[in-house]
Amino acid sequence: MPLRRLSAIMQEAIIEPLLEAAVFGVEVALFVLLTAAGVFSEHIGLETVATSGDTIGLWYVYVGFVALYVGVYLVGYDRLLPRLQQRLQSA
Repeated sequence: MPLRRLSAIMQEAIIEPLLEAAVFGVEVALFVLLTAAGVFSEHIGLETVATSGDTIGLWYVYVGFVALYVGVYLVGYDRLLPRLQQRLQSA
């Protein structure tokens, strides 16, 4: 019986940090992808509006703003920054 308990504790000690690292990796990837998509869309939108004045350029600017807001603020500032601060304080 004690051997099974020890095995369960060891599995928990291994699995929990791996899951936390996986979630952290997904959040970092999401942050990078959304921020890059936002910057790219903003660039295309502003360039389109400046050269041709098409309304599709305004749509690109709006989509870029939303992607930047979600990537930088919601994922980066609200999720990643507190997690990084917690890791730095515990280390």
